[in-house]
Amino acid sequence: HETLQDVYAEIQRKKLPVRHLHLDSWWYPKDNNSAVTEWTPLQSMFPRGWADFDALHKETGFPFTMHNRYWSAHTVYAKQNGGNFSFRVEEEYAIPDDPSFWDFLIGEAAGHGMYNYQQDWLDTEYQFLNITRTDVEIARRWLVQMGDAATKHGVYVQYCMPFSRHVLQALEVPAVSQVRASEDNVHVPYVPNNVWIAASSIVIDALGMSPMKDNFLSTRFGDLFQWNHGVELENRLHSLVATLSTGPVNFGDKIGKFNAPLIMRSADATGRLLQPSSPGMALDKWFATLAQSRLAALEPVRLSDDPFLQQAECVGNGYR
Repeated sequence: HETLQDVYAEIQRKKLPVRHLHLDSWWYPKDNNSAVTEWTPLQSMFPRGWADFDALHKETGFPFTMHNRYWSAHTVYAKQNGGNFSFRVEEEYAIPDDPSFWDFLIGEAAGHGMYNYQQDWLDTEYQFLNITRTDVEIARRWLVQMGDAATKHGVYVQYCMPFSRHVLQALEVPAVSQVRASEDNVHVPYVPNNVWIAASSIVIDALGMSPMKDNFLSTRFGDLFQWNHGVELENRLHSLVATLSTGPVNFGDKIGKFNAPLIMRSADATGRLLQPSSPGMALDKWFATLAQSRLAALEPVRLSDDPFLQQAECVGNGYR
């Protein structure tokens, strides 16, 4: 809680017109499989629980994007574990099958500042359970019930790590406004990075949603990334792609490392994002190249002029 207050103070000091905070998967309890047991604030980080969220929301005025992932077989919400809601529980994982559960879960979080519910690990929730691959209706119910509750409580939904079937199902879930089109953010210069979202953006935009690029470090050579993926070399490129995505622009630097001049290239002084009416999308010529050589999909896009990065062929002309 105190760290987020310090983040807010740094945002104010830099005069950045930030509009929301994205709280990723660190704030709620999980089991040994990293599956959710209870979607409530960890006491070690928020000693007063939801009251700390209320205080942060009141102090900053920021609404929250709040992350969630796949459910544990030991979730406290399931009737099998003494909870109040219907879940399909298997050996290690579970899936809710109860509209009243989503009404409770999303309604509670919306009352504490959430405006955008991020359902991450969609692929894992689907493929780690047997019932989602044997019952033709339950996966649809899962997403529709989630979306209906979000609509009821005035909350948007963001899909993350989806299969194509999840994205298509969103046509029946109007609360879904964004779909993450990138991989997790990675900074190593010698592997495919997460800026190439142009192909997925075609589909997501055509279905009426905004592609979202994962967060990035705005400061070049700022710090080792927390997962030891290396230092950020392409901060300008990440910022550019996020701005062109028509989704949120999420910078994730540590306190003291916010690159205000770069961040402000994405927005005006009020925080309005300077985005196109449609996202940047792949050109036909890129697909033709890909048809001839699948290695084309692995060529990183670069803006950097560092000599040791010039071994990577620039395919930036594949954007439109």
